[in-house]
Amino acid sequence: MEISLPYGKSEMRLSLPDSRVRAVLRSRIEQYTPPLSQEALVEQAMQNPIGS
Repeated sequence: MEISLPYGKSEMRLSLPDSRVRAVLRSRIEQYTPPLSQEALVEQAMQNPIGS
């Protein structure tokens, strides 16, 4: 199995025997849409700090 791993600004390719791979986890970060703008998220976090 050929796997591409993020590495810096590019990627590193890795080859593993299929017998050594039990499962593959795939990220869906590219599909994520935040509920608010970056500015609104920072403002909200500043108004509600964790642990205070």
